[in-house]
Amino acid sequence: MVRVVRARMLREIFKLTKKRTNSEGIVTHYGVGYSFHLALHGRDKILLDEIKLKLNDVGVLYNHKDGTEVRIAVNDREGLL
Repeated sequence: MVRVVRARMLREIFKLTKKRTNSEGIVTHYGVGYSFHLALHGRDKILLDEIKLKLNDVGVLYNHKDGTEVRIAVNDREGLL
């Protein structure tokens, strides 16, 4: 039971896609994505803009529809390095 829960948690954290197996059924690798998200309250948008500039203007800035949240998302490996 613990292994099942842990596997589910790892899938949620690392967004694991389908595992790849060879012809002998041995797992060869998992698909893993890279991402970084930083979210603040909507009133802190100016601060988040400054943080984005300090990070060499990488990522995308998203505003929540109702204005309660603003978020930076970096989803490519080059932007994270």
